[in-house]
Amino acid sequence: MKKAIAIIMALIIMLALSGCFSPQKAIENVIKSQTGVDVDISNDGETVTISGKDGDDDVSYTIGGQKWPSDKMGDLPELKCTVLSTVSTGDGSVVVFEGVSRDDAKAYIQKLKSLGYGDPTEMESDGMLLFTASKGKNGVSFVWMPDDNNSKGGAGNLSYTINND
Repeated sequence: MKKAIAIIMALIIMLALSGCFSPQKAIENVIKSQTGVDVDISNDGETVTISGKDGDDDVSYTIGGQKWPSDKMGDLPELKCTVLSTVSTGDGSVVVFEGVSRDDAKAYIQKLKSLGYGDPTEMESDGMLLFTASKGKNGVSFVWMPDDNNSKGGAGNLSYTINND
């Protein structure tokens, strides 16, 4: 039995080194066979995207190596930040971010107001900023929290919701 395992491991290593075997694809296929959802692991291992259906809606969740999802955020301007992850559905998107200063967070809230996002709920507590508002049938929620270490600015999330009713 030990000999068989050693031969299989050697074969996997040889295939991986020769480029005929992709560990990412093997992992993707195992996850899909067990869960039914599509998984895409980038060749450099920097990003993982999970996608599937939630009822009639296409859903995708991406972790790592992110860029601003401008095609999923309606008219919201790009926030100058490091994007940690995104979630997109037919009902909207969420961006989890870091690297935003308090001044930049406050300026972003002002930009949202200038775009016509009105009837806001605003709160500042223990250094955290919260802003929620709507424009027509769509909504926005912006949450910013200070970084305790003050090394990367603050972190938070920005949600854009689409009311399809």
